[in-house]
Amino acid sequence: MTVELRRATPEDAPAVARIWYPGWCDAHLGNVPQQLIDARPEATFEPRALEHVEHTTSRP
Repeated sequence: MTVELRRATPEDAPAVARIWYPGWCDAHLGNVPQQLIDARPEATFEPRALEHVEHTTSRP
């Protein structure tokens, strides 16, 4: 299997958000108050993913 690592692009933000949101919820469930999980609805993850695109790097 070949894996290509590359910088994220703005077009990747929806896919990143679809992965990030359930992982974020799962990781925080039982570790933070439910109010924090409720305060970060799924709709907030795509804009946040888009904000972080510029901080991604590719590694050789």
